[in-house]
Amino acid sequence: MGLFDLFKKKKNTNTFPKNELEKCLLNKDIDTNALKAFYQQLLASELIALHHGDTNTPTKGENTKVQIITFDNGMIPIFSSLDRIYDNGELKEGMPYITLTAQDLFQFTSGNTLILNPYSPNSKVLIPEEIKDLLDGSIYSVIDDSINNQGIDEQDIEQFNLLYNQAIKDQEGLIILGGEKEDSLDDNNIKRLEDSINGFKKALELYPNHWPSMFLMAKSYQVLNRHQEALNMLEQACSIELDNPDVPREASIEAMYINDIDKTVSYSEEALRRASDDHTLMANHAANLILIQKDDEALALINQALLIEPNDPINQNIKSMIESVITGKIKRPSIEDMI
Repeated sequence: MGLFDLFKKKKNTNTFPKNELEKCLLNKDIDTNALKAFYQQLLASELIALHHGDTNTPTKGENTKVQIITFDNGMIPIFSSLDRIYDNGELKEGMPYITLTAQDLFQFTSGNTLILNPYSPNSKVLIPEEIKDLLDGSIYSVIDDSINNQGIDEQDIEQFNLLYNQAIKDQEGLIILGGEKEDSLDDNNIKRLEDSINGFKKALELYPNHWPSMFLMAKSYQVLNRHQEALNMLEQACSIELDNPDVPREASIEAMYINDIDKTVSYSEEALRRASDDHTLMANHAANLILIQKDDEALALINQALLIEPNDPINQNIKSMIESVITGKIKRPSIEDMI
């Protein structure tokens, strides 16, 4: 057990994609047709928003008055399924939520920026202009005018979907969001993970820039303790997907496993840059700063995280560790202690 085991959040098994909307979200970057399919499915779906209530039962939108939760940066988190609320262990079970049709939710939150599945590696920011274009149907002509089709024909798209979805099915129940891994694997599960890696590789031959395939392939490598290969895939994904903080966060974890302090720190810093109000990313980076003896910066950052979530036990433990290092009460941890 490493020094930082007490800081780790509860493991969360990946269940993505859970429904048709999530499948479309995964595939939206393939070409213009896939992007249009995503918007069509989005508008036809029921979505979930969190609210400041005292019940965790679903609330339908008719004649309901609730105060929807908004992030400190002004974005409103929305979700494509109940599982997405609890991705990455960010929130505790039993959050009060409201279920609305997409059209009702978009009208209810008109003028606000929304973020779909903010705790998932597959999130999507929806800006007000984009939502307006979706509601009035002009989004499809906007896509035609602004996006170059990457030239993948229908047969290749169908083959890609088969490969990608089978690869996800092969790793179902085996990969863990949050950087942790199973303690042991039997031969059947090892084969399933290796099959998933091969499936993602074949999918990437058809669509080389599909970063979710890279990310999920890295998760299979991670569980197999093939950390250098995991980091290689995450670095590729990070160079393509420039907004999602989970990609560099996972890269930082994998860099730690191969004892690369520079990349451990640089990727946790990049994750925080992408989600500057996320107290868990602040805590991760603060802990990593101790490795490179940036003690004052680490203490300032963990204090900032505690201003956001003062009762978070992980943040409190990290602050205690940082203060103990600064005062000489404990020895400065090594990168091996963090694993």
